[in-house]
Amino acid sequence: MQHCLLARAAPLDDFVRAASYDPDPARVRAHNERLRREGYAQIVENLSARFGLRPGLQPGQATDVLLLLLGPATYQTLVGEYGWPQERWRTWCAAAIAEQLFATEAYRRRPPG
Repeated sequence: MQHCLLARAAPLDDFVRAASYDPDPARVRAHNERLRREGYAQIVENLSARFGLRPGLQPGQATDVLLLLLGPATYQTLVGEYGWPQERWRTWCAAAIAEQLFATEAYRRRPPG
């Protein structure tokens, strides 16, 4: 589901960023980023309760990592510009998230999907 949304929205991200000098697009972008941060913070809270975060990683930092890995700029670069198939991007994201966020080896070894 996330990749379908990104496939549609990622190409627009550069445009919205460029238009952010205007107050109206800037407000819309700030609102959307707030919603993304809140949603990803909830995901971190739920998953960290189950798997635990890597030692020394704070929930806010884990949220930052998710925002980067699952952000439209990352998706657009890898899929849109470098030609990665969506499945390769999804597999890479799952592995990167497991490696960077979670403490348990069992979770890191679990296949994506």
